[in-house]
Amino acid sequence: MPRLTYENFLLDADAICAVLTQEFLRYDISKEISADDVTLWLKKHFHHYIKSKHPYGDPIGIKKCDAPKLLTRLFRSFSDNKIEYRKTVHSVELTKWLLGNKPDFITELTDYVASLIPKSEK
Repeated sequence: MPRLTYENFLLDADAICAVLTQEFLRYDISKEISADDVTLWLKKHFHHYIKSKHPYGDPIGIKKCDAPKLLTRLFRSFSDNKIEYRKTVHSVELTKWLLGNKPDFITELTDYVASLIPKSEK
């Protein structure tokens, strides 16, 4: 895979904000966040989830950071430890949001998946 984990394809502040906002509604958490809030958090904490000095936004950093741990901490932080990031739920929701709202953001992922399909099945 061209990135360390599947979650490395999903590190988009707009998508994360949208999914967290839905979770806040589901769990009746009275809190509003913006994509800018998520971006600021990522910029401030990103260095904890990568062994190199690549900042948030750097393509190499995005590919090599420990995105599952980053998302776990981000979800806990924004929800005051009330919502835990769950790969089987939240990565699906992030993917759906990106496909519906920012499909170009995950072109690398969709191209990779398409490359796995034998040409005779395309």
